[in-house]
Amino acid sequence: MKHLWLTILLFASIYGYSQEFLSRIISPASPSYKSNQNPKDFFFEIDTVSLPFIDDFAVNRQKKWQIKDSSKLVVNLFPTLQINGQSFDSLLLKTDTVWNYVYVTQPYFHLADSQPAAQIIIDKYSGYENPQIIDQYFFYPNYSLVTVDFQPYDTIYLPYDTILYNEKDTFYTVKDDNSLWLDNHVFVNYTYGIDPPTIGLATFDGLDSLGHPYALGGLSSGIADYLTSKPIDLENASDVILSFFYQPKGIGEKPDKQDSLVLEFYSPVTRKWYHQWSVPGADYQPFQYQEISITDTIFLKKGFQFRFKNYATLSGAFDFWHIDYVYLDKNRTPSSDFSVYDVGIKSLPAPLIENYTAVPWKHYDYANIKSSDQFDVVNLLNQQPAPFSILTDFAVYQNQNLIYTSVQGADNPSPSVGVWTANIPVASAPNNFSFPTMNEKTEFYIKRYLSISDINPYNDTSLYKQVFDTYYAYDDGTPELAYSLYGAGAQLAYQYDILQSDTITAILMFLPEMLQQTTNSFQLKIWQDNNGIPFDIPIYESDFMNPIYQPSNEEIKFVRYEIDTLLVLPAGKYY
Repeated sequence: MKHLWLTILLFASIYGYSQEFLSRIISPASPSYKSNQNPKDFFFEIDTVSLPFIDDFAVNRQKKWQIKDSSKLVVNLFPTLQINGQSFDSLLLKTDTVWNYVYVTQPYFHLADSQPAAQIIIDKYSGYENPQIIDQYFFYPNYSLVTVDFQPYDTIYLPYDTILYNEKDTFYTVKDDNSLWLDNHVFVNYTYGIDPPTIGLATFDGLDSLGHPYALGGLSSGIADYLTSKPIDLENASDVILSFFYQPKGIGEKPDKQDSLVLEFYSPVTRKWYHQWSVPGADYQPFQYQEISITDTIFLKKGFQFRFKNYATLSGAFDFWHIDYVYLDKNRTPSSDFSVYDVGIKSLPAPLIENYTAVPWKHYDYANIKSSDQFDVVNLLNQQPAPFSILTDFAVYQNQNLIYTSVQGADNPSPSVGVWTANIPVASAPNNFSFPTMNEKTEFYIKRYLSISDINPYNDTSLYKQVFDTYYAYDDGTPELAYSLYGAGAQLAYQYDILQSDTITAILMFLPEMLQQTTNSFQLKIWQDNNGIPFDIPIYESDFMNPIYQPSNEEIKFVRYEIDTLLVLPAGKYY
């Protein structure tokens, strides 16, 4: 019989008075961007971005500074030192002044003149392509020239005091990708903001790119995350406007008044950053639209950049700011309302099964497939001239292979409609979809997409990983806040409707790091259902256990807590 796990997120301690509260997470998991390669061996090419510059964070377009596919590397051999444009393997040199001598034989043999030897100038270059001289070194040859009666006579080699080697080095060129940002401090996600313009947003807080606090302990504050654009070509551009949406707090902690969000511009002329806009911290509010005209000629050049940064408490996931739909382009007209020819998905990716995000693969036949898949679509052009047609589809992939494509649905919203709900049949006609029979745990990717030619294709698609493993789960894999229990007798129960009789062997939990990690022990209990609430007496009660915390710089990993009793659960509701 297959073993069954339940996945839940909870924390319980057993001392003091019973209480419950929401807590801030010190280190929610976020992707690691650390590279294992030696950085001196790799040159990452950074292309200048052309207008328009658009990012609504439907996908993460921050630069990845690691090597995944070595077959795409370009190998370059380059000597870093050259003399008069020529490379060399090694040189014997003097650092002290070397003299050349002139002798004459009339009226007797004597020294007539001496001059310092010509210096050897060695240029040091910066890299493997379009090299620039970054330093020069001055030496003398390790020999003296002797001339008699103004005719070359001999070369006297001197003991050298420097051997200079110039072995060719190997460099690996990493071609640029479609990224838009140079750093990766912010957390690109779907869930931390409330009602963003389209799917996806970028969150600023007090954690670095690895999910660690910028400063451990205390409540120190300062600049935390940066989001810096690649160089952009604004040469000869006019009526240039940068616009974006921003929101304080979202579902996280509100930024205090001093915890501002800041925008700066970089001038390739002066090579300096300039403050352009900022907003002080505040409580939650819907996403606000902001646009800034770029008129100063020191910015209207090739190599212009802009960046956002936030001030925050540096000891954890505090003082949340969210931004969305960053749009930079020329020939724009200032407006208090955002309008661009873009139709995109607005809803979060979701499973195709009812009630759970994951069920055991042997229980799949008992799970309910949704009769239809509904998700919100947004039209960002508020001056749409006429009704337009949107084709909606979903596709299913297994092991990177396309195994199903739905029958296309068509929506024809009127120009005045900003948001509407797309409805695609799933288990009902004409698609009548069901997952294929499974003989082992597996996962599918559900791709929802719109067929439309607009300015931004990235928000036309959403992707959801549908897991069939050995557990039931509700979570979406991203913890936003921690729900805590405190005090003797405090208990938390989740209801699970088990679809098929099975043996439960473990409960999987993720316990997030808090400002002060507790080592208080806790118990696991399982109750049967009593008309929608747990029975007073549990059918299972574990010994006291200590919490286990996962490293915060990794993806969310649940900890397995074993059920030490053989426990068969008939189909039905349990807590």
